[in-house]
Amino acid sequence: MYNTILYIVVIMIVIYGAFFYITYQRRKKLLDVMEHLDMDEEARQAPVYKDKMLGTEFDFVRKQLGDQPADAFTYANMQYTGKDQAKDIAKDTLKGLATLGTVKFRTMQTPKYLVLSGGALHLMDTDTDGDITKHLVFEPFRLQQARIEEKPLSGMAKAQAKFGKFDLKLYKLYLPSEGGEIVLDVYNMLLFNFATSGANALTMSPHKQVENIVVANHFLHVLGQQYPHLRVPTAIPFKA
Repeated sequence: MYNTILYIVVIMIVIYGAFFYITYQRRKKLLDVMEHLDMDEEARQAPVYKDKMLGTEFDFVRKQLGDQPADAFTYANMQYTGKDQAKDIAKDTLKGLATLGTVKFRTMQTPKYLVLSGGALHLMDTDTDGDITKHLVFEPFRLQQARIEEKPLSGMAKAQAKFGKFDLKLYKLYLPSEGGEIVLDVYNMLLFNFATSGANALTMSPHKQVENIVVANHFLHVLGQQYPHLRVPTAIPFKA
């Protein structure tokens, strides 16, 4: 019994050690890539990266737009406070009690997508299967009343915020709507939530991460070009 437990502990240590080593090596390689990156060339490649993504892993976003153009896009995440988390825990607990504990429920935060199209901003929500369940459109007159501000990073995101020439930043985007103000968290990288997707980002190839950075910064650039009061600094030197 003791030997079995010892073997399990050793195997777990080896697995975790291998994971952290691979993650460290990928981050080291990314830092090297970012340090020698031609930022002007990456800025020119932004539309190419965007169209490639919308034609492959994000084709459902383009399909949702129909014939409307996708000028820029990025991930977003609905503001999720401690109070919201407490409500979800209580709700999941009640659901579990209803099944006499035979099923454990856990409310999942799912990614949202922001797409700029001809001056309008589309907000698409998804379910746990990745299907779009809600599609809101913010017309220019509402975006004129929107605002954006940088939010300080914390935890793992803060510790991993530096990637050579690139600094990870998080913004709060406030969108007025008929039902009240919608508050979204938006990174300058294709992340909807660092806690759940940050680790996956660190295991991506450096080139894929560069594409994610360029596309997310391109969205912020286009947003600021169309609505100067929503302009924020970008890590990529896009031309006006």
